[in-house]
Amino acid sequence: PRISPENAEAPQGLRSWKEIAAYLQVSERSARRWEKTEGLPIHRHQHLKRDAVYADPAELDAWWSNRGARLADQQPGQALLPQRLTWGAILVALGTILAASIYLLWPFQPLSGPAARPITSLAVLPLENLSGDPAQDYFADGMTEALIAELSKISALKVISRTSVMQYKGVKKPLPEIAGKLGVEGVIEGSVAREGDQVRISVQLLHGPTDRHLWADSYQREIGSILALQSEVARTIAREIHVQLTPQDQTRLASHRPVSPDSYEAYLKGNYYMQEFSPAGFQSAREYFEAAVRKDPNNALPYAGLALVVGGMSPPQAARVERRAAAERALQIDATLGEAQAALAEVKFMDKDFAGAEKDFRRAIELNSSYG
Repeated sequence: PRISPENAEAPQGLRSWKEIAAYLQVSERSARRWEKTEGLPIHRHQHLKRDAVYADPAELDAWWSNRGARLADQQPGQALLPQRLTWGAILVALGTILAASIYLLWPFQPLSGPAARPITSLAVLPLENLSGDPAQDYFADGMTEALIAELSKISALKVISRTSVMQYKGVKKPLPEIAGKLGVEGVIEGSVAREGDQVRISVQLLHGPTDRHLWADSYQREIGSILALQSEVARTIAREIHVQLTPQDQTRLASHRPVSPDSYEAYLKGNYYMQEFSPAGFQSAREYFEAAVRKDPNNALPYAGLALVVGGMSPPQAARVERRAAAERALQIDATLGEAQAALAEVKFMDKDFAGAEKDFRRAIELNSSYG
């Protein structure tokens, strides 16, 4: 239900994008877009961070009265109800819709839509960096990739790869258009804010074709337990979209151990630079991965990173030896890392152990189905 004006705290009223979007019954993406394109009345606390916004419900109602009908036509599938619509009118409208649905759908075709069947394909759009510091983009990108990796451990889901979703970083396009191009039913979007060793992640689940809001939540943890948090978010999303986790899925999602905050941050920086796919990027990535290993020798992630990055830096024979050692060490610590399994497969392929390479490649796909 939308928040009523009498329940909103003065003077801020609706105190975040999440509350504003819930009041309008649309996604945060649509609310933000409407501010820029439709003059949605949003106010900002000048002394706080850029995303410290608030809105007056009365102003939103007035804005809706002027623009609501036109926007409703542009938002297929949205149930946008003006605040002052009476219960009698609502019941009449629902009765009409129900009668029309029965007439049109019975008995010729089954009910369909996001409520009638599980969502089986997902895209995690790049999480927004709320720190206000572009130098922290590596952290938000790392959180995006970690959530993709966790969701990819759920065998019933098709999860779009990092490479495909990163093209939408900072892009303001209608969600149905993005979902259509990526070929997904569900879309995850959200934000990351970090202060010291504390990380706050806000995520919401949307039905892509209709931009319908399905679920949202916020989490705050210490950075050392961030991997366990990503698994928790993945399990929650699976429950919300009615996907049944297999025993193997549950084992993979429960495999994380706490990591050193300094080690994990160095790993994220290494992964960020590795994505540049340049000699300078590989060199910086290797330095950060090695620093992450020194800070926490039992963190499997930087070993997997080393197994991937040294292939583009060292002579072939030396690279095979180093990649094998790093990949095997990563898998000793965490046998669920698809990246490490793929790196080991590449070494076996280079050694012409084609049967072993195929086995490891198939295992890597099983562990991380979104890993290209």
